[in-house]
Amino acid sequence: RMDLVKALTGALGIDDTQAQAVAGAVLANVQGQVEDETEGTEVEEQLDSAVPELGGWLDTAKSMTGAGGVTDLLGAVAGKKAQNAALLAAVLGKVGLDESKAMMAAPLVLQFLESRMDKATLDKILAVAPILTGTAPKAGAGGLMGGLGSLLG
Repeated sequence: RMDLVKALTGALGIDDTQAQAVAGAVLANVQGQVEDETEGTEVEEQLDSAVPELGGWLDTAKSMTGAGGVTDLLGAVAGKKAQNAALLAAVLGKVGLDESKAMMAAPLVLQFLESRMDKATLDKILAVAPILTGTAPKAGAGGLMGGLGSLLG
């Protein structure tokens, strides 16, 4: 089994806590996209069971950024995708990573999921979660950060 936290610390030059936060934020984006696009399917359940650590990693991301109030409000107003994108941007800012570094995390998260899921399920996730292929969610012009600027500005 792949150790995602260890892989992220090595690739991004961050500590374990920061790596857990990055993992949680990236996977929350994946999970949100899966929930939006495959609602009520077995894909959601398989993702949840393949990554039992996600809840803890997500808690780390939220506590590191102080996320909660603002991202929860954003989620209520703009939806879960916007909420998850805001959390990812907050984690990256807190850890001191720019968007290009964040995109380096995507292939590692993908390898991690490949080590835990069957190909058919993973293909369904890839179809709805472009962040895993190293492309930022199309929230607006300028990729992830530009999209957030347009949501928050």
